[in-house]
Amino acid sequence: MNYIKPDVICGTESWLHGVKPGKNPTLNAIKSSEIFPENYVIYRNDRETKGGGFFIAIHTDLSSTECVEFITDCELSVAKICVKSLKNYLR
Repeated sequence: MNYIKPDVICGTESWLHGVKPGKNPTLNAIKSSEIFPENYVIYRNDRETKGGGFFIAIHTDLSSTECVEFITDCELSVAKICVKSLKNYLR
Protein backbone atom coordinates (compact mmCIF):
# COMPACT_ATOMS: atom_id res chain seq x y z
CA MET A 1 0.00 0.00 0.00
CA ASN A 2 2.79 2.43 0.83
CA TYR A 3 4.80 1.64 -2.32
CA ILE A 4 2.12 1.51 -5.04
CA LYS A 5 -0.30 3.93 -3.31
CA PRO A 6 -3.54 2.63 -4.86
CA ASP A 7 -6.72 4.69 -4.63
CA VAL A 8 -8.97 1.73 -3.74
CA ILE A 9 -8.17 -1.67 -2.27
CA CYS A 10 -10.70 -4.48 -1.73
CA GLY A 11 -9.71 -7.45 0.35
CA THR A 12 -11.18 -10.71 1.57
CA GLU A 13 -10.14 -13.11 4.30
CA SER A 14 -8.98 -10.20 6.47
CA TRP A 15 -9.35 -12.23 9.69
CA LEU A 16 -10.15 -9.00 11.54
CA HIS A 17 -12.93 -8.95 14.11
CA GLY A 18 -15.35 -6.62 15.84
CA VAL A 19 -16.57 -4.30 13.06
CA LYS A 20 -19.87 -4.61 11.19
CA PRO A 21 -21.31 -2.03 8.74
CA GLY A 22 -23.56 0.56 10.39
CA LYS A 23 -22.85 -0.70 13.92
CA ASN A 24 -20.50 0.39 16.69
CA PRO A 25 -17.32 -1.72 16.99
CA THR A 26 -17.25 -4.30 19.77
CA LEU A 27 -15.06 -3.63 22.81
CA ASN A 28 -12.42 -6.13 21.68
CA ALA A 29 -12.44 -5.06 18.01
CA ILE A 30 -9.19 -4.81 16.09
CA LYS A 31 -8.89 -1.14 15.15
CA SER A 32 -8.40 -0.32 11.48
CA SER A 33 -5.63 2.10 12.51
CA GLU A 34 -3.64 -0.89 13.81
CA ILE A 35 -3.55 -2.44 10.32
CA PHE A 36 -4.02 0.22 7.64
CA PRO A 37 -2.19 3.50 6.88
CA GLU A 38 -3.87 6.64 8.21
CA ASN A 39 -4.45 8.09 4.72
CA TYR A 40 -7.16 5.51 3.95
CA VAL A 41 -10.80 5.34 5.02
CA ILE A 42 -11.60 1.72 5.85
CA TYR A 43 -15.01 0.09 5.48
CA ARG A 44 -15.11 -3.36 7.04
CA ASN A 45 -17.49 -6.27 7.42
CA ASP A 46 -15.79 -8.70 9.79
CA ARG A 47 -16.93 -12.26 10.26
CA GLU A 48 -18.16 -13.03 13.75
CA THR A 49 -16.28 -16.33 13.76
CA LYS A 50 -12.63 -17.16 13.06
CA GLY A 51 -11.43 -16.23 9.59
CA GLY A 52 -13.22 -14.47 6.76
CA GLY A 53 -14.06 -10.81 6.65
CA PHE A 54 -14.08 -8.21 3.91
CA PHE A 55 -12.77 -4.65 3.66
CA ILE A 56 -12.60 -1.71 1.30
CA ALA A 57 -9.77 0.80 1.77
CA ILE A 58 -10.29 4.13 -0.03
CA HIS A 59 -7.61 6.80 -0.14
CA THR A 60 -8.56 10.01 1.67
CA ASP A 61 -7.98 12.00 -1.55
CA LEU A 62 -11.30 10.52 -2.73
CA SER A 63 -14.65 11.36 -1.19
CA SER A 64 -16.41 8.19 -0.04
CA THR A 65 -19.28 7.02 2.13
CA GLU A 66 -20.34 3.61 3.37
CA CYS A 67 -23.66 2.37 1.97
CA VAL A 68 -25.11 0.29 4.78
CA GLU A 69 -28.51 0.13 3.06
CA PHE A 70 -27.09 -2.51 0.70
CA ILE A 71 -25.79 -4.80 3.46
CA THR A 72 -27.42 -8.21 3.76
CA ASP A 73 -26.48 -11.43 5.56
CA CYS A 74 -23.79 -11.88 2.91
CA GLU A 75 -20.20 -11.00 3.72
CA LEU A 76 -19.76 -7.76 1.79
CA SER A 77 -19.13 -4.04 2.13
CA VAL A 78 -20.43 -1.31 -0.17
CA ALA A 79 -19.03 2.19 -0.53
CA LYS A 80 -19.90 5.12 -2.80
CA ILE A 81 -16.93 6.94 -4.29
CA CYS A 82 -17.54 10.47 -5.54
CA VAL A 83 -15.19 11.55 -8.32
CA LYS A 84 -15.32 15.13 -9.61
CA SER A 85 -17.02 15.48 -13.00
CA LEU A 86 -17.86 11.76 -13.12
CA LYS A 87 -20.85 9.71 -12.05
CA ASN A 88 -20.77 8.05 -8.65
CA TYR A 89 -19.47 4.48 -8.59
CA LEU A 90 -20.62 1.81 -6.16
CA ARG A 91 -17.93 -0.78 -5.33
